Amino acid sequence: MIEILLLPFTIVATLLGVVVSLVTFGLYVLSVLWVFADAHSREKSGCLVALIVAIPMFWPWSLLVWLIFRPRQEHAY
Repeated sequence: MIEILLLPFTIVATLLGVVVSLVTFGLYVLSVLWVFADAHSREKSGCLVALIVAIPMFWPWSLLVWLIFRPRQEHAY
């Protein structure tokens, strides 16, 4: 009897987990692509920086490190 009552909550929790996982993966991919483009525009090795940021174990922290320590962009006038 209790299993029938808990079934809607189990379905909602599962769907919520899938949505959160997909959003997180999307942010991961977009951030790696953005870091590649940003590093390339600053005349740094876009592939190397993107690979470092893309390491899943360090992902959010390595992105923050790039944002803090990225080189200044030189403006050509």
